Order: sequence, then structure tokens, then C-alpha cells
Amino acid sequence: MKTLKFCLLTLLALVGCSKVDEQSSPSVNRDYLLFEDRLIEWENIFLQEEDDYIVYFFRETCGHCQAIKEDVIDYYLMDIDVMYFIKNPEDEIYFSSRLIDIRGVNDASKLKIYGVPAILEIVNHQVLNYHYGEKEILAFLTV
Repeated sequence: MKTLKFCLLTLLALVGCSKVDEQSSPSVNRDYLLFEDRLIEWENIFLQEEDDYIVYFFRETCGHCQAIKEDVIDYYLMDIDVMYFIKNPEDEIYFSSRLIDIRGVNDASKLKIYGVPAILEIVNHQVLNYHYGEKEILAFLTV
């Protein structure tokens, strides 16, 4: 009898968990997969149709990128700015430990960034501003 009660309680617990998971499934989808239609390649940064947009650089395995992921998603879903994304940019990105002022750059071959996470503000197909790191990006996203 105790075994039957244990099995029933276990079954009820499992059924209860699956209902909770079904109800919370929209939050499961709050991942970088939301941006798949907005993923671009490094060489296409300045070739977008819009004149004004931002480009967010991230790596899925980056702890800093993961820490601000929800904030980036919230910003994207608010539709304040047109956003494009460059995912896992190690193979195509130009990293520099010494960043010169990149304002005004309009050629991907001349563009360098420190790393990820990073945001470029593009206006008239050239860099207006550059934001790097969790704190700076969070400040940009909450303005």
C-alpha cells in the first residue's frame, strides 16, 4: 500500500511539474534564437537597408553576454531601435587591445572592437558610438 501511495504521489508531482513547464514555456524561448532573422555577418555591418540601427556583438558561451541577455532581449522586444546581431564573431571580427576612435568608420575592414559584448550605434551607415562590456551596455539599454 505504501508503494502505491508513493507511486501516485510521484506521478502527481511529475504531472504538476509538466504543467508548470508548459505555462512557463514563453520564457524558455527568451533566448538569442529570437534574433535569428536579424543575424548578420561582419562584412555586412554597414550594408543594411536602414540608415540608423544598432549592432550587438555576442558569443553564446560568454558569461558577460549571458549576464545581460535578458536586458538585450527586453530592449529588442521594445522595438526602440532597429537591431542587428553578430553571433560568435571570433572568426571574422577584428579585435584590438588598443582601440582608436572608431566614430565615423563606414568600412568593415577598418573596424576594430575590444571584444564581446559590444554595441555599435550606426547612423547614416557609419559608427556614431561604441559601447563595450556589461555596465556600459546596460547603461545604453536603459537610457
